[in-house]
Amino acid sequence: FVVDDTAKHHNVQAWFHLGQNVLASLVKGTRVVVVGAEHTESYDKDGQLVYRRILKATSVAPDLAYARATVTPVPRENSH
Repeated sequence: FVVDDTAKHHNVQAWFHLGQNVLASLVKGTRVVVVGAEHTESYDKDGQLVYRRILKATSVAPDLAYARATVTPVPRENSH
């Protein structure tokens, strides 16, 4: 096992309630654990077709090896 402390940047999409909760709970630089599905998107940049990999998150959480968290349940509309 080799520890790699090099900073990494990943394109992650967190939609709707998940995105709102991420925005309210985490700050830039927080180490996180993300679960989701990966896909590739392309776009034109200065006449060149550029590809990037996107992770569409279904769950996001702080990495508890590096942080402590307090869980606050969020009331949901139409919950039973």
